Amino acid sequence: MNNKNKIIPIISGIIYSTLFGLTFMFSSIALRFTSPFALLSMRFGIAFIVMSILV
Repeated sequence: MNNKNKIIPIISGIIYSTLFGLTFMFSSIALRFTSPFALLSMRFGIAFIVMSILV
């Protein structure tokens, strides 16, 4: 296994962990301005739109 094949999973894991960790911070900020149900609705709506475009 060469170096390029070793580094891609490591970078992918770092990016995933960073994005996953930042969602908690963004959610806590968003909950200051909206209700939990509204935030959940927005998240599912955005996910639906993105998945509709991709599929």
